[in-house]
Amino acid sequence: MVSIRKRGEVYQYSFEIAKVDGKRKRKSKSGFKTKKEAMEAGIIEYNNYFTMNCNTNNDKMSYSDYLDLWLEDYKQNTKYNTIRTYKSIIEKYLKPNLGQYRLSSLTSYQLNNFIIQICNKYDYSRDYIKNILKVLKVTFRDATDLYGFINYNPTLTLKLQNKYVKKIE
Repeated sequence: MVSIRKRGEVYQYSFEIAKVDGKRKRKSKSGFKTKKEAMEAGIIEYNNYFTMNCNTNNDKMSYSDYLDLWLEDYKQNTKYNTIRTYKSIIEKYLKPNLGQYRLSSLTSYQLNNFIIQICNKYDYSRDYIKNILKVLKVTFRDATDLYGFINYNPTLTLKLQNKYVKKIE
């Protein structure tokens, strides 16, 4: 729990953290003008400490900004042609259609509608649409599992449905 105390003219918050070498340790910060300010800052820091800063300032990140970050990290261990294909999919489809949304606000329903739109708008093969779906799934999987930017992966339930894919004869 966060405790507040007055130190001269300012307030300080503090809370207990993990023991180091068997000794109790506390995290604290002072300089707050009011008790309320100290309590609010203390609660935020307490939550950040126990969640390991997983969601700090990432709730406002756009999907477009995340894609740039993801692509920069992902291309370090991936072949050139794979990166070129992924970059093309990101620039042509993901950024223009989904990039303006916050990463944390995209839902399974929106992503499913996006895939249906792509299927209806373009006359692509099933394999190419699967590649678009693959990039979507990989980016959200990494946002959830690797980076911890979001708590739930909205692509878990996405599937390519036969009725939306155009038959190429």
